[in-house]
Amino acid sequence: MKELQQLEAAILNQATFGSSPDPNVISNAEAAYRCNDASLILHYAGILDTFNGSGDTVAAPSGFVQGKATPQLAKHKAVKAYWDTKV
Repeated sequence: MKELQQLEAAILNQATFGSSPDPNVISNAEAAYRCNDASLILHYAGILDTFNGSGDTVAAPSGFVQGKATPQLAKHKAVKAYWDTKV
């Protein structure tokens, strides 16, 4: 789940801010997520975490409304049964 969260954030950061990790990182992370190799999944989770935290000083695009993170609200709204189901 940790890698999936970082992967989704990286995809959104790339789409919103135009930033990008190394060219193959997102596709490799997607492939790692589909495999059963926990160490590979955690490896890419770390790489994506670094990328996602690297642009904190970059200004948001015009019209982007920034606010505080609301992890408890997100957790409340999450459909946990979906995330806990292995596909």
